[in-house]
Amino acid sequence: MGQAQGRALTPRLGSAAPSALERETRIIEELDRLVPRLLAERRVPGASVALIADGRLAWSRGYGVKTKGGDEPVDTSTIFESGSLTKPVFAHAFLQFVDAGRIGLDTPLSEVVPTPFADDDPRASAITVRHALSHASGFPNWRGKDALKTTFEPGSKFQYSGEGYVYLSRAAEALTGRPVHEWLRDALLTPLGMSVSSFVWEDRFEALCADGHGGEREVTEKWKPDTANVAASLHTTSSEYANVVIAMLESPVESDGLVSEALWRESLRPQVVVDEGISWGLGWGLMDAAGHDTFWHWGENSSYTCFVAASRAEKRGVVVMTNSAYGHGISQGVVEAVLGYEYPAFSSSLFTVW
Repeated sequence: MGQAQGRALTPRLGSAAPSALERETRIIEELDRLVPRLLAERRVPGASVALIADGRLAWSRGYGVKTKGGDEPVDTSTIFESGSLTKPVFAHAFLQFVDAGRIGLDTPLSEVVPTPFADDDPRASAITVRHALSHASGFPNWRGKDALKTTFEPGSKFQYSGEGYVYLSRAAEALTGRPVHEWLRDALLTPLGMSVSSFVWEDRFEALCADGHGGEREVTEKWKPDTANVAASLHTTSSEYANVVIAMLESPVESDGLVSEALWRESLRPQVVVDEGISWGLGWGLMDAAGHDTFWHWGENSSYTCFVAASRAEKRGVVVMTNSAYGHGISQGVVEAVLGYEYPAFSSSLFTVW
């Protein structure tokens, strides 16, 4: 794992403190120089970046092309697979059930889901909403050929798990009696103004979606999910995803109001330790970086890689989406340029920077 503290980057633009507008302008100018260079160095076809400043979407831009060797540019309307960035979006929506008193954070999901999620595993019946949201369920990331089983007592430690989120989606369907993608559209996407985004494939995406490029840097077959996978299937743009980040930067009194103030604060409180300096909340990774209280997450669907990081005190953040398995090399440069300090999450063993 990486160091717990980020090191502030050396200022490049003189010693006088710039105004907020001047800082945004300088960051944008730096990104316009940096991103094309990184795309070329990493041989990544395209990227989309959204800048959040003072708790608002300040700017977004596309770079490069949708397809290797093609000439259709990435722009602000280009859709990407967000991969695991799907998880904190779903988490924010699921907390509405908790606010409504329909389920508690410490309610075992087995009390809501009508059929066992893991056969012949008594420990699985103890998995709660809190455990699953904070990756402390004990489940592996994904089940293999063998039956799904916990690998430790739920709640005792961190282990990243998509299966835990799928378990939560079963609870959401049981509570609503609806397909989970329809509920998510009404409960979160529409209220946050994410009209382009969807947890399932839509025909209109054919003209909007960037092609993914895998480990051999060639175009991969497009995943077109007809059912939602709440751990991985959100298709969206960088600027629409920024609306989720803004909702987390602002108190519900000031922003979306989808969850109560108390639950919003709980979601950004450490629930389980990952490693020194890194913990997990109810959906987001949490980390102190260079003295800044930040939240973050990555997305990686083999041929798309994405990253989000935001500073709560500064109400500043960035969304980076790329159409390549090698996109984290783009994300690191962008995140550190926007925040102004090294971001230790990139040295975490949770994912690989190519």
